[in-house]
Amino acid sequence: MNVFTAFHCNLHYSSLPPEYLPNAIKYSYEPIIKLLEINKKLKFGIEMPATTLRTLAMLNPTLLTEILLHIKNGRVEFIGSGYEQIVAPVTPHRVNRANLRQGNALYKKMLGKIPDIVYVNEQAYADSLMKLYKQFGYKAAIFDLESLPQKLLTNPQIYNYCPLGGTEKNSAIHTLWNSSVYFQKMQKYLRADITLAEYIQFLKQQNKVKAYSCIYGGDTENIGFKPYGLGGFIRPQQYKDIFDRLANALDKITSLKLVTFRLPSEILKLYASNNFYHFCQVDQPVLVKKQEKYNISRWSLAGRSNVFLNTYADNELSKNISEKNVHLWSSDYRTFSSNHRLYSFFSHIKSPQKKVKPKTLDLFSDFKKVRQNRFKTPFVEILLDPKKGGSIQKLLFPKVSSKSLIGTLKQGFYKEKHLAADWFSNHAITFTSDDVKLTDLIPAPIFTNETNKTKECLIGTSLGTHEVWKLIKLSKETASVQLHYYYFFHDLEPKSFRCPIFTLIPKSWDTRTIYVGSHFGTKELVTYKLFPYTINQDELVSPNVTSHGCLGVTENKLVIGDIDKRLVFTFNQHGLLPKPLIHFEPTENNDFYFRLYLSIAESDETSHHFFRGFLHYSLSISASKN
Repeated sequence: MNVFTAFHCNLHYSSLPPEYLPNAIKYSYEPIIKLLEINKKLKFGIEMPATTLRTLAMLNPTLLTEILLHIKNGRVEFIGSGYEQIVAPVTPHRVNRANLRQGNALYKKMLGKIPDIVYVNEQAYADSLMKLYKQFGYKAAIFDLESLPQKLLTNPQIYNYCPLGGTEKNSAIHTLWNSSVYFQKMQKYLRADITLAEYIQFLKQQNKVKAYSCIYGGDTENIGFKPYGLGGFIRPQQYKDIFDRLANALDKITSLKLVTFRLPSEILKLYASNNFYHFCQVDQPVLVKKQEKYNISRWSLAGRSNVFLNTYADNELSKNISEKNVHLWSSDYRTFSSNHRLYSFFSHIKSPQKKVKPKTLDLFSDFKKVRQNRFKTPFVEILLDPKKGGSIQKLLFPKVSSKSLIGTLKQGFYKEKHLAADWFSNHAITFTSDDVKLTDLIPAPIFTNETNKTKECLIGTSLGTHEVWKLIKLSKETASVQLHYYYFFHDLEPKSFRCPIFTLIPKSWDTRTIYVGSHFGTKELVTYKLFPYTINQDELVSPNVTSHGCLGVTENKLVIGDIDKRLVFTFNQHGLLPKPLIHFEPTENNDFYFRLYLSIAESDETSHHFFRGFLHYSLSISASKN
């Protein structure tokens, strides 16, 4: 079997202090390069973000010289990934372009050429990214085979070749398959969790079904270095044992002719296929490595309140994207960030007062308390439920549809037992860190005001001990409504925080054509038909992982539509930027259950959220005919 490597090198990951960098190079990078001298049958693909390449040149120029010599002699191929390690499907298009442009410039300066192959950062892949990679000169992208939907994963025309991937064939590039199974198997052997005989048996089994594989495409630092503990390195004897085991394994499998090492570009020449595939689908719009817990919410909604980091980074963007702007979107701020790294992030942020002129906040000026709960303009009608936190019972756009598109479904609407509940709209649900559920579905006063352009409703409620105000502005000029949310938190530690939540009224939509549209790191709006899939992004993966992912909405826009109409949800670019989670499933009588959750906090093992004080964010919903 032909094999290649994609050693992923990153000197800026979240938990690595700067003073540990020399040890990371000494105990991980140097031994990998020495293996090329020990075993002449080896060829390696090595990937680094351009910032890691630059840091390596500063700290160990001798090692970089050796790598360049191996590149010249055909023993090493350099794989690109951009200026920084950025999770592209949840990063704005302008930042992704700048990341690739700045990375290519630094690669050209330091390597003499731009790499031909790109490593998908964090192995977080979306079909629309392939066009972007192609625009910056890449011929193929490396990402994880095991992340594919099952029906594709078992197709030999896919796993035995380098097929084209993307949203359209004319803008697609080839894939080179990484394998989380392979690199985790290698890591288990290096930790002595399995024997060499067991590892060899695994390769023999794979030889029967696969033409080629990536024998190692994971973190290089995991091999001989750990970022924890004094000095940041494994004990000397452990370190020696690990690399003795690695050298022994590579010698054994090459001498037995179980594998032949190739450069990634050589694999591409041997197995390139012109068969074209959409690798993503509506229930997996972004493919992520290894396990379900590594879904896209990890970098957008988990970590140390990543939604705030993303909002601050987005607010820093200007017409010309600087290296600092790109740096602020690095995934290395968004997982196990140390205090030092988090403080570093905020040191790059300008004072918000320099960007936004403060406004006086007086929610009660000109508002009058009323008993009515139905409000309308020529373009928008809304019915609120004052007994349930002012939640939306009906939301109509009469110029677009005579039916309520969003609202409340009472218990008994669905025959399915697991859907036997009331399903509200425009409310909040949060689970605290100790799994206490809080909602704002309590009796709430309603206040109104009217301007030349809007009719406004103000609802006062609470989420446990936390004060909540919702402001709804119905347009008198267009089929649109603005929704504002004001919170005053008294030290909330949420496990998840979802607000607002919307329930779509199935009788108002065409089940067969209903779709959702989102951007995933590019300018292209990617749409997916929902029926007949079941999508459960809102559900737990495990007790500690609160969601199965989210949509990218990297241009701050989400579209839900069908054959004759659509709703566009637009998020305030200079406010907090929630991410949408969707739950869709077909039900009896050609109906469906569809809820949209806008989340500002989800959890996994990287998470620590703490909300204190005032918080405001907003969005608008506009309706139009198709």
